[in-house]
Amino acid sequence: MKKVLGLLALAGAATVANAQWTNATLTDGNAYFRVTNGSMPTSITAGASGFTADFRTSGGTAATGTDHTFSHWWWVRGGTDTREYALALPSTAQQNAAVKTTTGTNEVSWSNLNPLSAGQLSNVRFTLTYKVVDLDGPTGNLQAQVVSVLRATNIGSTTATGVSVFNYVDYFFTGEDSGDVVPAGDAGIDGSGNRFIKVSDPSDTGGFGSMYHQGVGASGYGVGAFSAVGGQVGDTSIDNFNDFNSATAAGDQSGVMQWNFGDLAPGASAEAISVVTIPTPGALALVGMGGLIAARRRRA
Repeated sequence: MKKVLGLLALAGAATVANAQWTNATLTDGNAYFRVTNGSMPTSITAGASGFTADFRTSGGTAATGTDHTFSHWWWVRGGTDTREYALALPSTAQQNAAVKTTTGTNEVSWSNLNPLSAGQLSNVRFTLTYKVVDLDGPTGNLQAQVVSVLRATNIGSTTATGVSVFNYVDYFFTGEDSGDVVPAGDAGIDGSGNRFIKVSDPSDTGGFGSMYHQGVGASGYGVGAFSAVGGQVGDTSIDNFNDFNSATAAGDQSGVMQWNFGDLAPGASAEAISVVTIPTPGALALVGMGGLIAARRRRA
């Protein structure tokens, strides 16, 4: 079995729903992304477990199409923390303070999320956004993309030091996990200077090609067996993902993108962008990203 999920902040006109940390189902043509209600964390959470996210192409509903991810989520860490923490809501009161915003059928965000640690992140607030995009229109059913942006803002009066964020994706490419593989050379830094992990499956009979997990402006990546990589991001120690690939043999694989924001001064913000595309984009424009072309820091 598998675990986890992921990510934050795309701009645009939106409608605001009732506050609360609730589930979301996103659709765009034949593309589908679902964060299930039971997967939403509501407390400080250890381990890479319990967070489910489905990314389907060639269908557009939960009952149709092929699922390519089992989970997709974010972890965070501040300078005085002794481990990474899953992005979550520590209390009912803080759940009620979160604002869920939807844009059409294909985008959702939660703002004013509190951090998980009591250390350097105590004055940092997060916004999490998911967006799903059908890349080949009504006549195609294979190309799709999930964009997730995580935005951290220091609302306090002192600097938040050593801020890092981690995007974890448990791959389920072509609807099964035992055959996923990342050959040597299929993870690294692409021509745009962004970290990437290219997942393929020799048993692919659906014509999907491959799945491309990109960390825009990421500081590092790690990819390998689900039990190993998921275990690292969810354990009780400090972990850093410094560009390693141990997924060269077929198996149940997962990957992490890491961004090191460093110190966030009072009022400062930073963003991390994760993009999962089917098939590997090549010259295909990352249309879901809009004007967000790099992880960046700016004044709030």
